[in-house]
Amino acid sequence: MFERRLYHHVDFGMLAAVLALCSIGLACIYSATGGWTGIFQTQIYGIVLGLAALIVCLSVDYRTLTDKSHFIYIAIVALLLYVLFFGAVRGGSRRWIDLGAFNLQPSEFAKAAVALALAKLDRKSTRL
Repeated sequence: MFERRLYHHVDFGMLAAVLALCSIGLACIYSATGGWTGIFQTQIYGIVLGLAALIVCLSVDYRTLTDKSHFIYIAIVALLLYVLFFGAVRGGSRRWIDLGAFNLQPSEFAKAAVALALAKLDRKSTRL
Protein backbone atom coordinates (compact mmCIF):
# COMPACT_ATOMS: atom_id res chain seq x y z
CA MET A 1 0.00 0.00 0.00
CA PHE A 2 2.82 2.43 0.78
CA GLU A 3 5.07 3.35 -2.10
CA ARG A 4 8.73 3.44 -1.04
CA ARG A 5 10.07 4.84 -4.31
CA LEU A 6 7.81 7.86 -4.14
CA TYR A 7 10.38 10.31 -2.80
CA HIS A 8 12.12 10.18 -6.19
CA HIS A 9 9.04 11.76 -7.76
CA VAL A 10 8.55 14.62 -5.28
CA ASP A 11 8.92 18.09 -6.77
CA PHE A 12 11.14 19.67 -4.12
CA GLY A 13 10.98 23.08 -5.80
CA MET A 14 7.20 23.10 -5.44
CA LEU A 15 7.49 21.94 -1.83
CA ALA A 16 9.96 24.74 -1.10
CA ALA A 17 7.60 27.28 -2.70
CA VAL A 18 4.68 26.05 -0.58
CA LEU A 19 6.77 26.24 2.59
CA ALA A 20 7.94 29.74 1.64
CA LEU A 21 4.34 30.86 1.13
CA CYS A 22 3.37 29.37 4.49
CA SER A 23 6.23 31.24 6.14
CA ILE A 24 5.21 34.52 4.50
CA GLY A 25 1.61 33.95 5.61
CA LEU A 26 2.74 33.29 9.18
CA ALA A 27 4.88 36.43 9.16
CA CYS A 28 1.92 38.51 7.90
CA ILE A 29 -0.41 37.11 10.55
CA TYR A 30 2.20 37.65 13.26
CA SER A 31 2.75 41.27 12.29
CA ALA A 32 -0.95 42.02 11.74
CA THR A 33 -2.14 40.56 15.05
CA GLY A 34 0.72 41.87 17.15
CA GLY A 35 2.37 38.64 18.20
CA TRP A 36 1.61 35.08 19.20
CA THR A 37 -2.20 35.01 19.21
CA GLY A 38 -4.88 32.37 18.74
CA ILE A 39 -5.10 33.11 15.03
CA PHE A 40 -1.35 32.61 14.66
CA GLN A 41 -1.53 29.29 16.53
CA THR A 42 -4.48 28.15 14.43
CA GLN A 43 -2.50 28.89 11.27
CA ILE A 44 0.46 26.87 12.57
CA TYR A 45 -1.86 23.94 13.36
CA GLY A 46 -3.34 24.21 9.87
CA ILE A 47 0.10 24.12 8.26
CA VAL A 48 1.17 21.10 10.32
CA LEU A 49 -2.06 19.24 9.49
CA GLY A 50 -1.66 20.15 5.82
CA LEU A 51 1.90 18.81 5.74
CA ALA A 52 0.74 15.61 7.47
CA ALA A 53 -2.01 15.25 4.85
CA LEU A 54 0.61 15.82 2.14
CA ILE A 55 2.75 12.99 3.51
CA VAL A 56 -0.24 10.65 3.73
CA CYS A 57 -1.35 11.47 0.18
CA LEU A 58 2.16 10.92 -1.14
CA SER A 59 2.51 7.63 0.72
CA VAL A 60 -0.69 5.97 -0.44
CA ASP A 61 -0.77 4.51 -3.93
CA TYR A 62 -3.90 5.72 -5.71
CA ARG A 63 -4.40 2.37 -7.47
CA THR A 64 -5.06 0.66 -4.13
CA LEU A 65 -7.72 3.29 -3.42
CA THR A 66 -9.50 2.47 -6.67
CA ASP A 67 -9.30 -1.25 -5.85
CA LYS A 68 -10.99 -0.60 -2.49
CA SER A 69 -13.31 2.15 -3.72
CA HIS A 70 -16.47 0.07 -3.29
CA PHE A 71 -15.70 -0.35 0.45
CA ILE A 72 -15.00 3.38 0.76
CA TYR A 73 -18.26 4.16 -1.05
CA ILE A 74 -20.29 1.87 1.23
CA ALA A 75 -18.69 3.42 4.33
CA ILE A 76 -19.51 6.94 3.12
CA VAL A 77 -23.10 5.98 2.34
CA ALA A 78 -23.37 4.55 5.87
CA LEU A 79 -22.04 7.84 7.29
CA LEU A 80 -24.53 9.81 5.20
CA LEU A 81 -27.37 7.64 6.48
CA TYR A 82 -26.14 8.19 10.03
CA VAL A 83 -26.26 11.95 9.45
CA LEU A 84 -29.76 11.66 8.01
CA PHE A 85 -31.09 10.10 11.20
CA PHE A 86 -28.71 11.14 14.01
CA GLY A 87 -26.75 14.14 12.71
CA ALA A 88 -26.36 17.39 14.62
CA VAL A 89 -28.53 20.27 13.47
CA ARG A 90 -26.58 23.49 12.84
CA GLY A 91 -28.08 26.54 11.20
CA GLY A 92 -31.35 24.77 10.51
CA SER A 93 -29.87 21.86 8.58
CA ARG A 94 -28.73 18.40 9.56
CA ARG A 95 -25.34 17.74 7.98
CA TRP A 96 -22.76 17.24 10.74
CA ILE A 97 -21.60 14.37 12.93
CA ASP A 98 -20.65 15.79 16.32
CA LEU A 99 -17.48 14.04 17.51
CA GLY A 100 -16.85 16.26 20.52
CA ALA A 101 -13.52 17.87 19.60
CA PHE A 102 -14.66 18.59 16.04
CA ASN A 103 -17.59 18.14 13.70
CA LEU A 104 -17.41 15.85 10.67
CA GLN A 105 -19.28 16.60 7.46
CA PRO A 106 -19.39 13.33 5.49
CA SER A 107 -20.80 14.97 2.36
CA GLU A 108 -17.35 16.44 1.67
CA PHE A 109 -15.78 12.97 1.75
CA ALA A 110 -18.66 11.65 -0.38
CA LYS A 111 -17.43 13.74 -3.30
CA ALA A 112 -14.09 11.91 -3.32
CA ALA A 113 -15.76 8.52 -2.72
CA VAL A 114 -18.07 8.99 -5.72
CA ALA A 115 -15.12 10.02 -7.88
CA LEU A 116 -13.18 6.90 -6.82
CA ALA A 117 -16.17 4.64 -7.45
CA LEU A 118 -16.74 6.16 -10.90
CA ALA A 119 -13.03 5.82 -11.71
CA LYS A 120 -13.20 2.13 -10.86
CA LEU A 121 -16.36 1.74 -12.92
CA ASP A 122 -14.69 3.49 -15.87
CA ARG A 123 -11.58 1.34 -15.50
CA LYS A 124 -13.69 -1.82 -15.67
CA SER A 125 -15.62 -0.63 -18.72
CA THR A 126 -12.42 0.13 -20.68
CA ARG A 127 -11.19 -3.44 -20.23
CA LEU A 128 -14.22 -4.93 -22.00
